[in-house]
Amino acid sequence: MSKIHNTIGSLKTIQIELVKNNIDDFQSIDELIAFKKEYHVTKKNIIEKHSLLIQNEKQKLEKELNNFHFILESKITEAESSYNLKRISLFQEIEELPPAKNKIIPSIIDYWSNFIIWSKIILIYFEHKFKYFKIVIRTLIETANSKKRLKYLENNFTTALAKSYAKELEEVSKKNKVITHLNNFIYGAIGEQKVVNVLKDLKEEYIVINDFNYTFNTPLNNKYENSIIKTIQIDHIVITTAGIFIIETKNWSLQSINNKELKSPVTQMKNAKYALSVILKKATLLNWTVNNHHWGNQKTPIRNILVVLNQKPKEEFDYVKICSLQELKGYIEWFNREEKIKYTPTQVEKIANYLLRINHLKKVNSKLTLE
Repeated sequence: MSKIHNTIGSLKTIQIELVKNNIDDFQSIDELIAFKKEYHVTKKNIIEKHSLLIQNEKQKLEKELNNFHFILESKITEAESSYNLKRISLFQEIEELPPAKNKIIPSIIDYWSNFIIWSKIILIYFEHKFKYFKIVIRTLIETANSKKRLKYLENNFTTALAKSYAKELEEVSKKNKVITHLNNFIYGAIGEQKVVNVLKDLKEEYIVINDFNYTFNTPLNNKYENSIIKTIQIDHIVITTAGIFIIETKNWSLQSINNKELKSPVTQMKNAKYALSVILKKATLLNWTVNNHHWGNQKTPIRNILVVLNQKPKEEFDYVKICSLQELKGYIEWFNREEKIKYTPTQVEKIANYLLRINHLKKVNSKLTLE
């Protein structure tokens, strides 16, 4: 099994966008796809749920209004019961006071204790009256509000329903908007992972770097393609004893392949190959890699592979090999025959370590995976 480094680029993009939009309730790509498919059903279920909530609220209000007098009487009875228990307890304390004595100081103490208890009795009496008044007023206000709310629900059911489900529907709509925007990346991630699964089956001396990103301080001028290169992003780099393979994955339909407005992946890959050759040449000058030889700089073969998962074009292109997923592993292994060997496993490891060191990785804390 080959050595795999880094998360695939499309998945990383999805993770970053979900975190940026505070969406953290998805754990897999399959869940994103399922949410997208069930979006309209989810919206319908939310509306139906809130419709039921309002119906239940109406029934509860009607029941409370019909039982208004019983509810008020129950609250008053409960308050009376609490008051009587406290009053009885205080009278019991008076009964348990010791009899007055002839001596002056003990008598004063006895009278003072008696006075304290009677003060409590008077205090709880006024507290009870105040509580009684508060219960009546509060119940009347609550009843008036309930009548007002019930009338509003009966006359403005649609408006009340819309207000009820607005927040939840807005959150779901936001998720759908973000996921829709990420649709190409979602299916791109599925495609890239299929390629990674194939690359895993290569021998252990093969090293795979997913999502290689590099930005040049001074943009490159690729005169062969008449283009300026500021940054490169490569889906997969496979480093082998026969050289380096740049792999781009396209999960395109035939319609996308024939769409002239879409940027050519062939041109993209030519630029990536040129940029990577410049990066490795600079590394050689800095003695970071091992492709320098006492005769001169050792040649680093870089080959472009475009993996097209759905519809493979019939045409052939210069400098880019177009493979199906089934052809990918055999094509790479063909170059790693004995007569094609350029590097030792140690050299492969050192080149990979250099590319990993300069790779501009974006860090994100997300629980989303492909599985």
